[in-house]
Amino acid sequence: MTINAEILQYAANKKQFTRRNLFANFREQMPALLPLSVSQQLNRLLQKKTIIRVKRGVYQLQGAKTLFVPKITTELRELNAKLKEHFPFACFALWHNNEITPFMHHIPNLRQIFVEVERDAVSAVFDFLNDNSEKRVFLSPDSDDYSRYIVGKEAIIVRTLVSEAPVQTVENITIPTIEKILVDVIGDVDFEFMQGAELYRFYQNVLERCVINQKKILRYASRRNRKQEVEQLLNETL
Repeated sequence: MTINAEILQYAANKKQFTRRNLFANFREQMPALLPLSVSQQLNRLLQKKTIIRVKRGVYQLQGAKTLFVPKITTELRELNAKLKEHFPFACFALWHNNEITPFMHHIPNLRQIFVEVERDAVSAVFDFLNDNSEKRVFLSPDSDDYSRYIVGKEAIIVRTLVSEAPVQTVENITIPTIEKILVDVIGDVDFEFMQGAELYRFYQNVLERCVINQKKILRYASRRNRKQEVEQLLNETL
């Protein structure tokens, strides 16, 4: 990661910071790096107004970034409770795909809930939901399934949860982090509608508005064999 990216990452995770705070962080993370290099890059970011001076010696990122936290709806709470009751030892993550629409230019009609489950439990969870849900339930649907049966319709999509995928817990419900979503949208059939300029715009909007952990996203991208594509998009939009 470049010094520029490291400073922006640090600033995104802090409301305000001082040069001393910043230098201390670099001494811990990159001890071989000279403080002069950090100071020079910080000054460049100040000149570009990417980072602004709040008061003497105190700085913050221009335009506050926020953590991406999907909404926990009543439907997700009920679904989570049902799954935990019947599969108390399974690992799973839930989210509604309409959470990504605020970052998109051409907004599709997204009405699906993703239930991502560890591989050994995928079939059992699908069978259970298929028998106990009013919505149609699909197990790892392909492109034809999406175009014929899913696009624009309410549905539950059961997918495999990749091991060590970055997730977070909100209200005792496990949901994906934005780093996970940024990697998944590259190549997953569930996001075929997001290609070319739309994918670029999505990355650009997310990076402008949300706090991103680059180490986390690149680690997950490596697990999914998408590191090169993710790095290119990060470099082009950061």
